[in-house]
Amino acid sequence: MGTADDISDPSSPRRVPRAVIPRSVFNYGILLLGGMGAGKTVSGILGFLYAHFDGPRDRLPEQLGAAVFDGKGELDMYRRSVGMGATPDYFFSSELPDSHSINLMAGTPEDVVDRCSRLLIGTTTSTTYYSDQQRAVLTFMVPLLAATGQPYNARDLYASLAVDDAGWEVYQAAERAGADPFVLSMAKNFLSQDFQDRVQLISGLLNRLLIFVHGPYAARLNAYQPDIDIPSVVSEQKYVFFHLPYTAFARDVGIALVEMFASEARRRQISGTGNQLYPLLLDDWGKFFHDNFSAASSRCRSADMPLVFSFQSVGQLDELGLPFRTVMDDNLATKVVMRVMGDATVNFALRLLGDADQLRAATSELGDRSGTSLGYQRLGRVDPRELRGMEAGGAYVSTVLPNAGRDGNPLWRVRLPMPPIADGYDDLPLPEMPAPAGQQGLGLWDRYMAGGRLATVQQVVAAAAPADPSHIEVLE
Repeated sequence: MGTADDISDPSSPRRVPRAVIPRSVFNYGILLLGGMGAGKTVSGILGFLYAHFDGPRDRLPEQLGAAVFDGKGELDMYRRSVGMGATPDYFFSSELPDSHSINLMAGTPEDVVDRCSRLLIGTTTSTTYYSDQQRAVLTFMVPLLAATGQPYNARDLYASLAVDDAGWEVYQAAERAGADPFVLSMAKNFLSQDFQDRVQLISGLLNRLLIFVHGPYAARLNAYQPDIDIPSVVSEQKYVFFHLPYTAFARDVGIALVEMFASEARRRQISGTGNQLYPLLLDDWGKFFHDNFSAASSRCRSADMPLVFSFQSVGQLDELGLPFRTVMDDNLATKVVMRVMGDATVNFALRLLGDADQLRAATSELGDRSGTSLGYQRLGRVDPRELRGMEAGGAYVSTVLPNAGRDGNPLWRVRLPMPPIADGYDDLPLPEMPAPAGQQGLGLWDRYMAGGRLATVQQVVAAAAPADPSHIEVLE
């Protein structure tokens, strides 16, 4: 981060010629707080990327990868990255018509079931009867699809649940391939039920699944041979940019992506070998948190996939709820505070930056008597006015330096280096997408959902509301 003023003890500041966060500390993640215009995205997120890549990517001695999740959905960040010489290997957007493809159901059956449970069922505030039934269906239908030996996607799952012939086709293919007898037995019992009774159990699951299988962007979420394969992206150190303008749909896609990276982190943990650093940078990610995010982020941190979060205000953190806010405060070792304005955010920033014991001397005179007293007073290490008046790129950095004596928790005042961004970056075009290649997989959607079949199925699903109103689920 360049030179810094060490103000760990505000009464005796000193110059640090080279302020560096060591990798062992960076693995515990960064919380970056800065208001609009403070330089949070450019000096913070992109500045870190430039330092990570050590300049334009074509000059690197070795490939270095990272994943950027842009929760604002502004293309300015992508273009600035290209303008500084860091062109992503892959660009995915939940909203734009041209984007690289992904398969949201890629991975082991266990990972897919876990991911689908979070995406398609959620957390209920009343009874868990129907959610338990839907989870049970996923635990055998997903392994059934995988047992066929052919690539599958969310569209295949929908068709196999909603169309009898599709379900039995998958069952027979899995049986021929020698699927687990328990999976076959459970699937057979399910598919043998009356269709109306079956749909009543899984109507909520099918309704949630619909947003991933139908619509203008569904094809690139369901590629049998996707451009973006998360294990390959991480192992081959690719730079991927996720453009996620905040919508309910983008949030669902964002949750799936985070869970996919968490699955890869678990594999890296189990391997037990040294892993190359692969940071995940989440810009304005407040509304994308979900009920498993703490576990997912912890897994990433322990697998050399550290997370860098940026927020504009404490209000965005408050939206997460106290548990998430506390976890982030406790588990992220480095706090970077740039210019902030609101009283609540300033007070939160002051608490992040900590206090220091400052020596205070007092003298008194009363008639012919005088006295002097010495004492320590615990005061904030930063004046609130300084937080409101910092120039763009200015920052206070509270971090941890192991085995560093009194500097074990230093506080640095720095000017984060501005990455070199070419003039005219805002006119740079978006990446050109390759022509879609032929896709080989189960293909149930094309065979069973053509014409008006989807509309017919959804009419049946809509009419299959739970008979007992007390079982109606409310998604949090």
